[in-house]
Amino acid sequence: MVESFMSMVQVGVDWVLYLLIVTSVVSIVLFVERAWRYHKASGNLDELRNKILGALRAGEKKRSSLAEELAQSDMVPARIGAVALNEMTRTPEAAQEVVESRMLEEKRALERGLNFLGTVGSNAPFVGLFGTVLGIVKAFADLGHTKAAGPQVVMAGISEALVATAVGLLVAIPAVVAYNAFKGKVKTILTDSQILVHLVSSYHLDEFIAAHGLTRPEEEMPSGEDDSDGKEKLEPALEAVRGGAKGSTVQVRPTA
Repeated sequence: MVESFMSMVQVGVDWVLYLLIVTSVVSIVLFVERAWRYHKASGNLDELRNKILGALRAGEKKRSSLAEELAQSDMVPARIGAVALNEMTRTPEAAQEVVESRMLEEKRALERGLNFLGTVGSNAPFVGLFGTVLGIVKAFADLGHTKAAGPQVVMAGISEALVATAVGLLVAIPAVVAYNAFKGKVKTILTDSQILVHLVSSYHLDEFIAAHGLTRPEEEMPSGEDDSDGKEKLEPALEAVRGGAKGSTVQVRPTA
Protein backbone atom coordinates (compact mmCIF):
# COMPACT_ATOMS: atom_id res chain seq x y z
CA MET A 1 0.00 0.00 0.00
CA VAL A 2 2.87 2.34 0.84
CA GLU A 3 4.46 1.56 -2.51
CA SER A 4 1.21 2.41 -4.29
CA PHE A 5 1.04 5.74 -2.50
CA MET A 6 4.67 6.48 -3.29
CA SER A 7 4.06 5.78 -6.96
CA MET A 8 1.20 8.29 -6.88
CA VAL A 9 3.40 10.86 -5.13
CA GLN A 10 5.99 10.58 -7.89
CA VAL A 11 3.53 12.38 -10.16
CA GLY A 12 4.34 15.52 -8.16
CA VAL A 13 2.30 18.67 -7.63
CA ASP A 14 1.59 19.42 -11.28
CA TRP A 15 -1.89 17.93 -11.28
CA VAL A 16 -2.80 19.89 -8.14
CA LEU A 17 -1.70 23.13 -9.81
CA TYR A 18 -3.72 22.30 -12.92
CA LEU A 19 -6.77 21.60 -10.75
CA LEU A 20 -6.40 24.94 -8.97
CA ILE A 21 -5.98 26.79 -12.25
CA VAL A 22 -9.12 25.23 -13.74
CA THR A 23 -11.03 26.04 -10.55
CA SER A 24 -9.79 29.61 -10.70
CA VAL A 25 -10.97 30.03 -14.31
CA VAL A 26 -14.43 28.68 -13.47
CA SER A 27 -14.62 31.01 -10.46
CA ILE A 28 -13.75 34.03 -12.60
CA VAL A 29 -16.39 33.16 -15.19
CA LEU A 30 -18.97 32.65 -12.46
CA PHE A 31 -17.98 35.91 -10.80
CA VAL A 32 -18.50 37.91 -14.00
CA GLU A 33 -21.84 36.20 -14.74
CA ARG A 34 -23.21 36.72 -11.22
CA ALA A 35 -22.02 40.32 -11.03
CA TRP A 36 -23.87 41.13 -14.27
CA ARG A 37 -26.93 39.23 -13.09
CA TYR A 38 -27.12 41.13 -9.81
CA HIS A 39 -26.57 44.43 -11.56
CA LYS A 40 -29.64 43.78 -13.72
CA ALA A 41 -31.68 42.31 -10.85
CA SER A 42 -31.31 45.32 -8.55
CA GLY A 43 -33.04 48.63 -9.11
CA ASN A 44 -33.98 52.01 -7.68
CA LEU A 45 -36.18 51.15 -4.71
CA ASP A 46 -37.54 54.68 -4.27
CA GLU A 47 -38.60 54.88 -7.91
CA LEU A 48 -40.32 51.50 -7.80
CA ARG A 49 -42.05 52.32 -4.53
CA ASN A 50 -43.37 55.63 -5.88
CA LYS A 51 -44.68 53.91 -9.02
CA ILE A 52 -46.48 51.22 -7.07
CA LEU A 53 -47.83 53.68 -4.52
CA GLY A 54 -49.22 55.85 -7.30
CA ALA A 55 -50.86 52.84 -8.96
CA LEU A 56 -52.40 51.70 -5.67
CA ARG A 57 -53.95 55.11 -5.16
CA ALA A 58 -55.10 55.41 -8.78
CA GLY A 59 -57.23 52.28 -8.83
CA GLU A 60 -57.48 48.82 -10.34
CA LYS A 61 -56.93 49.84 -13.97
CA LYS A 62 -53.68 51.60 -13.21
CA ARG A 63 -52.55 48.67 -11.04
CA SER A 64 -53.10 46.20 -13.86
CA SER A 65 -51.21 48.39 -16.32
CA LEU A 66 -48.26 48.80 -13.98
CA ALA A 67 -48.22 45.08 -13.14
CA GLU A 68 -47.86 44.23 -16.84
CA GLU A 69 -44.99 46.70 -17.15
CA LEU A 70 -43.15 45.46 -14.06
CA ALA A 71 -43.57 41.81 -15.01
CA GLN A 72 -41.32 42.40 -18.06
CA SER A 73 -38.55 43.99 -16.01
CA ASP A 74 -35.16 42.41 -15.29
CA MET A 75 -35.32 43.73 -11.73
CA VAL A 76 -36.35 41.14 -9.16
CA PRO A 77 -38.19 43.62 -6.86
CA ALA A 78 -40.18 44.86 -9.85
CA ARG A 79 -41.26 41.35 -10.87
CA ILE A 80 -42.25 40.43 -7.32
CA GLY A 81 -44.14 43.71 -7.02
CA ALA A 82 -46.01 42.80 -10.21
CA VAL A 83 -47.04 39.47 -8.67
CA ALA A 84 -48.27 41.24 -5.53
CA LEU A 85 -50.33 43.67 -7.61
CA ASN A 86 -51.86 40.91 -9.74
CA GLU A 87 -52.87 38.89 -6.68
CA MET A 88 -54.89 41.71 -5.10
CA THR A 89 -58.06 40.15 -6.49
CA ARG A 90 -57.62 37.20 -4.09
CA THR A 91 -57.84 37.00 -0.33
CA PRO A 92 -54.85 38.43 1.59
CA GLU A 93 -53.82 34.98 2.81
CA ALA A 94 -53.88 33.43 -0.66
CA ALA A 95 -52.07 36.41 -2.18
CA GLN A 96 -49.38 36.20 0.48
CA GLU A 97 -48.77 32.52 -0.27
CA VAL A 98 -48.36 33.22 -4.00
CA VAL A 99 -45.95 36.09 -3.37
CA GLU A 100 -43.85 34.04 -0.94
CA SER A 101 -43.66 31.23 -3.47
CA ARG A 102 -42.36 33.66 -6.10
CA MET A 103 -39.88 35.09 -3.57
CA LEU A 104 -38.43 31.63 -2.95
CA GLU A 105 -38.18 31.00 -6.69
CA GLU A 106 -36.31 34.26 -7.24
CA LYS A 107 -34.04 33.60 -4.26
CA ARG A 108 -33.06 30.20 -5.65
CA ALA A 109 -32.20 31.79 -9.00
CA LEU A 110 -30.18 34.56 -7.36
CA GLU A 111 -28.16 32.15 -5.23
CA ARG A 112 -27.30 29.83 -8.13
CA GLY A 113 -23.54 29.29 -8.26
CA LEU A 114 -22.77 30.84 -4.88
CA ASN A 115 -22.24 27.45 -3.26
CA PHE A 116 -19.45 26.77 -5.74
CA LEU A 117 -17.70 30.02 -4.80
CA GLY A 118 -18.10 29.22 -1.12
CA THR A 119 -16.71 25.72 -1.61
CA VAL A 120 -13.71 27.02 -3.55
CA GLY A 121 -13.03 29.68 -0.96
CA SER A 122 -13.07 27.24 1.94
CA ASN A 123 -11.25 24.30 0.31
CA ALA A 124 -8.73 25.74 -2.16
CA PRO A 125 -6.12 26.40 0.58
CA PHE A 126 -6.36 22.77 1.68
CA VAL A 127 -5.95 21.57 -1.89
CA GLY A 128 -2.87 23.75 -2.21
CA LEU A 129 -1.53 22.44 1.08
CA PHE A 130 -2.10 18.88 -0.12
CA GLY A 131 -0.06 19.66 -3.22
CA THR A 132 2.71 21.10 -1.04
CA VAL A 133 2.83 17.94 1.08
CA LEU A 134 3.01 15.78 -2.04
CA GLY A 135 5.80 17.93 -3.42
CA ILE A 136 7.85 17.74 -0.22
CA VAL A 137 7.41 13.96 -0.02
CA LYS A 138 8.57 13.67 -3.62
CA ALA A 139 11.54 15.91 -2.93
CA PHE A 140 12.71 13.77 -0.02
CA ALA A 141 12.08 10.60 -2.04
CA ASP A 142 14.33 11.99 -4.76
CA LEU A 143 16.90 12.83 -2.10
CA GLY A 144 16.89 9.22 -0.92
CA HIS A 145 17.64 7.98 -4.43
CA THR A 146 20.46 10.45 -4.99
CA LYS A 147 24.00 9.46 -4.16
CA ALA A 148 25.26 12.99 -3.73
CA ALA A 149 23.26 14.14 -0.73
CA GLY A 150 22.91 17.84 -0.06
CA PRO A 151 20.36 20.61 0.42
CA GLN A 152 20.60 21.66 -3.19
CA VAL A 153 19.12 18.32 -4.19
CA VAL A 154 15.75 19.03 -2.58
CA MET A 155 15.59 22.80 -2.83
CA ALA A 156 14.03 22.80 -6.27
CA GLY A 157 11.39 20.25 -5.27
CA ILE A 158 10.44 22.05 -2.04
CA SER A 159 10.20 25.45 -3.72
CA GLU A 160 7.94 23.93 -6.38
CA ALA A 161 5.82 22.34 -3.67
CA LEU A 162 5.36 25.62 -1.81
CA VAL A 163 3.97 27.19 -4.98
CA ALA A 164 0.89 24.97 -4.62
CA THR A 165 0.01 26.54 -1.26
CA ALA A 166 0.46 30.03 -2.69
CA VAL A 167 -1.78 29.24 -5.66
CA GLY A 168 -4.39 27.72 -3.36
CA LEU A 169 -4.54 30.93 -1.32
CA LEU A 170 -4.59 33.01 -4.49
CA VAL A 171 -7.64 31.10 -5.70
CA ALA A 172 -9.42 31.03 -2.32
CA ILE A 173 -9.20 34.69 -1.27
CA PRO A 174 -11.08 36.21 -4.28
CA ALA A 175 -13.66 33.42 -4.08
CA VAL A 176 -14.38 34.17 -0.41
CA VAL A 177 -14.63 37.91 -1.07
CA ALA A 178 -16.98 37.34 -4.02
CA TYR A 179 -19.12 34.89 -2.05
CA ASN A 180 -19.62 37.30 0.86
CA ALA A 181 -20.28 40.26 -1.44
CA PHE A 182 -22.82 38.35 -3.52
CA LYS A 183 -24.63 36.99 -0.46
CA GLY A 184 -25.02 40.57 0.75
CA LYS A 185 -26.31 41.63 -2.66
CA VAL A 186 -28.89 38.85 -2.70
CA LYS A 187 -30.07 39.86 0.75
CA THR A 188 -30.43 43.49 -0.35
CA ILE A 189 -32.43 42.56 -3.45
CA LEU A 190 -34.80 40.34 -1.46
CA THR A 191 -35.20 42.99 1.26
CA ASP A 192 -36.17 45.58 -1.37
CA SER A 193 -38.69 43.08 -2.72
CA GLN A 194 -40.18 42.54 0.75
CA ILE A 195 -40.56 46.30 1.23
CA LEU A 196 -42.66 46.52 -1.93
CA VAL A 197 -44.67 43.43 -0.98
CA HIS A 198 -45.53 44.88 2.44
CA LEU A 199 -46.59 48.13 0.77
CA VAL A 200 -48.99 46.32 -1.56
CA SER A 201 -50.22 44.03 1.23
CA SER A 202 -51.21 46.97 3.42
CA TYR A 203 -53.45 48.40 0.69
CA HIS A 204 -54.74 44.93 -0.15
CA LEU A 205 -55.75 44.28 3.44
CA ASP A 206 -57.47 47.65 3.79
CA GLU A 207 -59.47 47.04 0.61
CA PHE A 208 -60.42 43.54 1.73
CA ILE A 209 -61.59 44.78 5.12
CA ALA A 210 -63.65 47.56 3.57
CA ALA A 211 -65.17 45.21 0.98
CA HIS A 212 -66.43 42.86 3.70
CA GLY A 213 -67.70 45.50 6.07
CA LEU A 214 -65.00 44.85 8.66
CA THR A 215 -63.08 47.22 10.88
CA ARG A 216 -59.78 47.11 12.69
CA PRO A 217 -59.81 46.74 16.49
CA GLU A 218 -58.59 50.29 17.12
CA GLU A 219 -61.82 51.63 15.60
CA GLU A 220 -64.29 51.97 18.45
CA MET A 221 -67.69 50.33 18.28
CA PRO A 222 -70.71 52.53 18.89
CA SER A 223 -71.94 51.91 22.41
CA GLY A 224 -75.14 49.99 23.04
CA GLU A 225 -75.12 48.06 19.77
CA ASP A 226 -74.95 44.29 19.45
CA ASP A 227 -72.62 42.98 16.74
CA SER A 228 -73.34 39.26 17.13
CA ASP A 229 -75.52 39.00 14.01
CA GLY A 230 -72.92 40.66 11.79
CA LYS A 231 -70.20 38.43 13.21
CA GLU A 232 -72.13 35.29 12.36
CA LYS A 233 -72.72 36.50 8.80
CA LEU A 234 -69.13 37.52 8.13
CA GLU A 235 -67.24 34.85 10.04
CA PRO A 236 -65.73 33.29 6.86
CA ALA A 237 -64.42 36.67 5.75
CA LEU A 238 -63.11 37.33 9.23
CA GLU A 239 -61.11 34.11 9.21
CA ALA A 240 -59.62 34.97 5.79
CA VAL A 241 -58.52 38.39 6.99
CA ARG A 242 -56.99 36.92 10.13
CA GLY A 243 -54.90 34.54 8.06
CA GLY A 244 -53.86 37.18 5.53
CA ALA A 245 -52.98 39.72 8.19
CA LYS A 246 -50.46 37.34 9.80
CA GLY A 247 -52.03 37.30 13.19
CA SER A 248 -53.63 40.77 13.24
CA THR A 249 -57.16 40.82 14.67
CA VAL A 250 -60.24 42.47 13.25
CA GLN A 251 -63.78 42.75 14.37
CA VAL A 252 -67.05 43.13 12.51
CA ARG A 253 -68.55 46.53 11.95
CA PRO A 254 -72.02 46.61 13.52
CA THR A 255 -74.87 46.67 11.11
CA ALA A 256 -77.92 48.81 11.54
